[in-house]
Amino acid sequence: MRSLLLLTVLVFPATALASGGDDGHGFDYFYLIDFIVFAAIIRHFAAKPIQTFLQTRRENLMSEIEEANRLKEEAHQRLEEYTQRIASLDSEREQIKQDFLADGARERDRIVAEAEATAVRLVEDAQRRIEGEARRLQIALEEEAVQLAVTLVESTAKQRMDAAVQTQFVEESIQVIESLEKGSLGSQGA
Repeated sequence: MRSLLLLTVLVFPATALASGGDDGHGFDYFYLIDFIVFAAIIRHFAAKPIQTFLQTRRENLMSEIEEANRLKEEAHQRLEEYTQRIASLDSEREQIKQDFLADGARERDRIVAEAEATAVRLVEDAQRRIEGEARRLQIALEEEAVQLAVTLVESTAKQRMDAAVQTQFVEESIQVIESLEKGSLGSQGA
């Protein structure tokens, strides 16, 4: 009912002005009254929804600002965390590099020590082989020297010995053998 009354008030000033005999050169207060009434009606009916809308909009904006501030703070915290991680990654990378260098040095030292031990074993083995070969050659040379000496003595003895010397040598050898036999028989009887 109220809205019908309001609609009537709004329509009648416009109707009154439309029928008027005014020539249109003066200021017409009906338009002003019509506008004021229209504004009052709009204010009356729209004030609460507009106020609610503006309040809701303000609350939404405030919550969005708070959310943005919270997200900004989280972003700063994450930035700080990532900065610390990057710093720790640099130190961790340096530590890993040092560990690899130390491992490489230890491995190098182990390989060098193993190579030196292998070289020592090879040298010792070669020395043993050389010594064995030298002994074998020394024995062979001694045997050959003895063989040559015997051959030389025989040939020299054959050349220098005549029949009388040979007979005397045989007689002396027989006497030595007989004395040895008597000595070994005498020791058996005793």
